[in-house]
Amino acid sequence: MNYMSPEQVRAKELDTRTDLFSFGIVLYEMATGRVPFRGGSSGLIMDAILNRTPVAPILVNPDIPPALQEVIRRALEKDINLRYQHAADMRVELQRLKRDIDSGQRPAEEETGSVLIPTPSYLYSTDKRRARTPSVGTAALRQRRVSKIIDSLAVLPFENASGDPEREYLSDGITGSLINVLATVPKLRVMAQSTAFRYKGREIDPQAIGRELNVRAVLTGRIVQGGGSLRIWTELVDVATGCQLWGAQYNRKPSDIFVVQDEISNEISGKLRLKLSRAERKRLTRHHTQNAEAYGLYLMGRHHWNRWSEEGFYKAIEYFQQAVEKDPSYALAYTGLADSYVLLGWNSYLPPKEAFPKGKAAAMTALQLDPDLAEAHTSLAALLWLHDWQWEEAETRFKRSLELSPTYPTANHWYAEYVMTMGRQGEAIATVKNGHELDPLSLIINVAVGWAFYLARRYGEAIEQLRRTIELDPNYPVTYWILGLVLRKTSSYELAITEGERGVKLSGGSPLMRAALAHTLGAAGRTKEAFQMLDDLTKLAKQKYVAPYFFAGVHIGLGENDRAMEYLEKSYEEHSHWLIYLQIDPSMDGLRDNPRFQDLSRRVSLPALMAAIPT
Repeated sequence: MNYMSPEQVRAKELDTRTDLFSFGIVLYEMATGRVPFRGGSSGLIMDAILNRTPVAPILVNPDIPPALQEVIRRALEKDINLRYQHAADMRVELQRLKRDIDSGQRPAEEETGSVLIPTPSYLYSTDKRRARTPSVGTAALRQRRVSKIIDSLAVLPFENASGDPEREYLSDGITGSLINVLATVPKLRVMAQSTAFRYKGREIDPQAIGRELNVRAVLTGRIVQGGGSLRIWTELVDVATGCQLWGAQYNRKPSDIFVVQDEISNEISGKLRLKLSRAERKRLTRHHTQNAEAYGLYLMGRHHWNRWSEEGFYKAIEYFQQAVEKDPSYALAYTGLADSYVLLGWNSYLPPKEAFPKGKAAAMTALQLDPDLAEAHTSLAALLWLHDWQWEEAETRFKRSLELSPTYPTANHWYAEYVMTMGRQGEAIATVKNGHELDPLSLIINVAVGWAFYLARRYGEAIEQLRRTIELDPNYPVTYWILGLVLRKTSSYELAITEGERGVKLSGGSPLMRAALAHTLGAAGRTKEAFQMLDDLTKLAKQKYVAPYFFAGVHIGLGENDRAMEYLEKSYEEHSHWLIYLQIDPSMDGLRDNPRFQDLSRRVSLPALMAAIPT
């Protein structure tokens, strides 16, 4: 797996250039003692091969000649047309390099940072242990070099060392807060929280994880709270050398949590030699509240929100509400309220008219308290888009949020979804891929890439992406839901049914996934089973909210287009956000020539949709 080329991963046609890529991997391993594309699962390895640039060999082994690094770089080009086209070309460059070394000539030098790369002394030795273990002098040289060019960081989940699961919110919350603060530093790439938290509960090897994530430094920590004290241990590790850049221990009162976070942020920026302006330093120590109790309640709210479940969103609302009661000026807590209502509505746990207006009120309050809060602009943008259908104003808000916080993962994800519904599929795919670079291990972002391909009708790429997501986590139900939709459109009905059934089971019987499966059963001709699921959904709708749009899909699968239109009209009456997908949802294709469908589309008034409707 580690030696595969991008075209092998994509199951495309192969030629000799594939072998040159694999040989480049072997060269990289000989020069550094490790393979360039690593991961804890086959899915992570495939993602690295397709999407990630490996750590420069010279940062792992400073004795590598620049000319050899260039050979490796060309061999590992992901674009097959930019790679070496013939083995003879590669052999000539390697022979020239060997000639220079054998004759005692110094190969062409390059600079990395401010330190010249030294002449190799043992690169071509057959003793791999020696190649992996440079001398003390070399290690010192490496540390001097890389300390000047560390420009990427992963903050791994701080360990809750108290042994009390009820304190988990604190260790998670402090980790998330540090990620959010450090992400504001210019020219420092910080791994997003959902990617970092994929390592929660695992044995931590900072170097190995740093290499998997392709970052130059890793911050780890442990937290114990109890007996009126808050103790935190932290360590910042250089991924290239394994050296500790900085470490500290804090023993404070819980109310000093803000001071501790400020000290950690400032120490990291100092150890990474980041040159910050006064305004940037001020952002590092910005507090959204001075009330430690309100902050703790906010962290508890985010802890539940990050569970991405109906129960989690309701619990989050309880804690966010308590936080604003403790501190009525706490804008970020109002944003938490807004985000909770956004997802209760977006996931159809509540009717649109119950969820979205409450979210909008909270977002507006947040912006009144802090007009420059990126998170609040994102929340309001989502509500203007999903419920108010104010397309231009929503885009303005999304762009303002990204201007204030370009790396905010939620803004990048939701804006990509917005762009999809505007019919700008090429831009949407580019935007969601950018979000994936910021948050490569996030399940929802990985699924969003597959969703974007599905809506763009690029079904092969959608299947490929969703299969990779299953490698990341085989128990995430949303992946199977979308995979079932894609397979249905390719007429692979039995496979679609199998994946749909997995989604239903893993989700605990989600109405959305049950409706999608019933649609597929109907389209596959298994109408008896489809009608049974429809009857079950009808009974469920008497107990809890089930979106009319879901029923419309089931009736399309059964060929009952008039009944489908009745439910779409009900969706319009409740101002359902599902209607903003009308012009791009492949499951609606059977209705596109229906005059009633075209009339409904005009009333929704999406820009791209209006351009496509015949007049």
